[in-house]
Amino acid sequence: MEEETKKVSNEKKGFNVTALILGIFSLIICYFIPVLPFITGIIAIIFGVMGMKKEGKYLGVAGLVCSIIAIFIHIATLVGLLI
Repeated sequence: MEEETKKVSNEKKGFNVTALILGIFSLIICYFIPVLPFITGIIAIIFGVMGMKKEGKYLGVAGLVCSIIAIFIHIATLVGLLI
């Protein structure tokens, strides 16, 4: 019975882990590739919100924070280049 509970709890973190990985990836590449951080950040936000509704909050919030910071850095960099 405990094995089934552990198996279910490990399988339920897919959206949150994906949001966290995409958020960190967006932060890393935000200065190097022009459009990709914005796209991966939006996808991470979507996965983070879906994960927070279904799976729990901690990893989802971390993914949301990383992706939002990456999007703001990317927008600030683009505005800085235009000025």
